[in-house]
Amino acid sequence: MQVKQFFIRLNRFDRINDEDKLNLFLQKIEVLKIISEIVTIENISLWTVLIFYNGDSNISTTVLSKNEILYNQILKNLTTEEKTRYDILRIWRGDAARLRNYPSFIISSNLVLIEIAKTNPKSLYELSTIKGFGENKVINYGEEILLILNSI
Repeated sequence: MQVKQFFIRLNRFDRINDEDKLNLFLQKIEVLKIISEIVTIENISLWTVLIFYNGDSNISTTVLSKNEILYNQILKNLTTEEKTRYDILRIWRGDAARLRNYPSFIISSNLVLIEIAKTNPKSLYELSTIKGFGENKVINYGEEILLILNSI
């Protein structure tokens, strides 16, 4: 027995797309049981579907995770200026990671970069108040980030 969880966004466009992915998955497996309910996560309502099934555990589906759904929703709510800052910070993060031979997420997650782009800190102290951007990150990357933000 396998278990797979789907999150269906309830706005019209995303709901149709997510339901299509769910239906495609259902066509490939033998369903044993389905549990579903509406949940609200950070003010976003989702229909969550838990499927117990028999079938290939390697079935390929392109279903968004809960974090991807939240991330996409947050991106949609950014202003043009915030989106510009976020895009530039992502480029910086990629370059900084390659230079240090790190994966990008070691330097910062996308959600932290979004928060930096939204708050647009003007000092190391303001940067240090952002959740997920602690003292070591401020020491290692703070000056670079402030220079970038001030140049935009």
